Amino acid sequence: MLSIHVPIVDSTNEYAKQLLSSHDEVYVTADIQTNGKGRNGKVWNSGNAKDILFSHGKRIRKNIEHEPQIMQACAALSVQAFLLHILPQSSTVRIKYPNDVYVKHADNIGKISGSLIETEYSGNTLTSIVTGIGININSIQEELSTTNQSISVKEILGHECDLNEYRIDFVHTFTSFLSNKESVWTQWKDQLTILSKTVHILSEHNAYVVSDILDDGRLLCLSGKEERIIHSGDSIIYDIFE
Repeated sequence: MLSIHVPIVDSTNEYAKQLLSSHDEVYVTADIQTNGKGRNGKVWNSGNAKDILFSHGKRIRKNIEHEPQIMQACAALSVQAFLLHILPQSSTVRIKYPNDVYVKHADNIGKISGSLIETEYSGNTLTSIVTGIGININSIQEELSTTNQSISVKEILGHECDLNEYRIDFVHTFTSFLSNKESVWTQWKDQLTILSKTVHILSEHNAYVVSDILDDGRLLCLSGKEERIIHSGDSIIYDIFE
């Protein structure tokens, strides 16, 4: 296993993919990303040397069913656990389907973390998986996304944070979840708190009520008698803190 920190990189996910050509498993952190990637082709913004920028990459030797979904769960749960450890008890930390993390603190609600799972296949066989995670630590709103309301640890705590210390703590937390993958799926479904909630798909006009979380992570939803399956690639909105 290779663990490496770089001052600047285009994308920690892309760098992890390159390293997998000669390593079975890699951990990558960086101070600055020049081309950070988010889900659905979006850009992940972060301040220069202010936030956690992390990727884990692994070559797959044994194809495990739903491995991408399990890694998605590991990503979201590790961020939530890390934040619950460092934020005041007055803060509420919730996972938004499938793996974004939002915080409610006082009258402020914002996205504090996002994850991007990227896979490579040979035919139908999964050959590698890279999990990228960004967490807003010391950035302020003006340095973050302008399309979503964002929030950072600094804005919640009211002071600058030791980024290196938090980075080490987070990687340790992620590794702990990674070593207990048998339980993360159930934990992720519990922490989503999305069952029975009304969700809106951004590309549609209908509203759906979530009735079940399927074994592959998709959402079974109902609108009257009409069934609709929502998957992790769909952009949805719902009241996370309801």
